[in-house]
Amino acid sequence: MSRSKIAHYGLLSGLCPLIPLPFVDEWVLRRVRAALFVELLQAQGVSEAGANADTLSEDTRAFFPGCLWGAFLYPIRKLFRTVLFFLLIKDCLDQATETLHRGQMVLLAAERGLLPAHTAEVRAHMDQACRDQSISPINRFLLRKQRPALPDRLHGERLDPLSGLAAWLQAEGGGGIVIPAFDALLDTIETAPEA
Repeated sequence: MSRSKIAHYGLLSGLCPLIPLPFVDEWVLRRVRAALFVELLQAQGVSEAGANADTLSEDTRAFFPGCLWGAFLYPIRKLFRTVLFFLLIKDCLDQATETLHRGQMVLLAAERGLLPAHTAEVRAHMDQACRDQSISPINRFLLRKQRPALPDRLHGERLDPLSGLAAWLQAEGGGGIVIPAFDALLDTIETAPEA
């Protein structure tokens, strides 16, 4: 059940860059991710799933400088997106892949019992794991980066077409590296003494 939900929301987040309104596409992306995280956390029995999902999905970039920069670059970006359709497809794949990775990370943290007690730390480790590795399938292909297999729990399952597509996209986006790296970062939370 969780894998098909993550695949569904991953596809929805991949469509968010197609929204032609400035700032609305990023707002909708955050709402899609928050809805995914709420469902995953509720399925794991985590209390206060809504507040934790908001923390896990919020934009950590500074708003005002990003707003100015975005307003300045928006017309140029839209022109290039129109002319170079490839960038839009890349954007869609990147957003879908990141949501798939983040969904797996939330599921893993919830399974380990780290949510809701350590939501801020889990979010910081999610960001670090995604930042440390290239999670763009196109970049990984063009740079010929390693694309190891996903964790063993994905092998041997019969997947519906959407989940199969999501598993392929996650594998091409470095899921076999990013998820284990995130898992290792979670060990630092569990071994830290509680206050």
